[in-house]
Amino acid sequence: MNSGKSDDCGDDDDDCGPDTRFQAYIMALAWAGLSIGDEGDPVPWKMYNGRGGKNYAYVRQNGGNNYGYSRSGALSKVYNHPDGHPHQVGGQHPSHHNCPHFHSTNANGEERMFNYKRGT
Repeated sequence: MNSGKSDDCGDDDDDCGPDTRFQAYIMALAWAGLSIGDEGDPVPWKMYNGRGGKNYAYVRQNGGNNYGYSRSGALSKVYNHPDGHPHQVGGQHPSHHNCPHFHSTNANGEERMFNYKRGT
């Protein structure tokens, strides 16, 4: 598995890193101080502002039951962006926007992105 933080994410799926969605999820949970079985409060997909693209459909059909999790009364949270941010790529936008990724915030409010390959 990679370090979880990627600044390079090009147009090719291979540039989104070697990690599967599950691997990236585990690393995102760890960064946030959460774990499987102790994720916190589920955040429903209705909170997702994405456009519901191809990878979103894949994730929903393959076990992605929630948009993410947050810890009540704390800064810790993990949110899934299964299609990245296709409307915000290139130029001044962060490179992780082209890739599916998790936003993970730890108890200190520090955020990291955990990219994963589409269709995983």
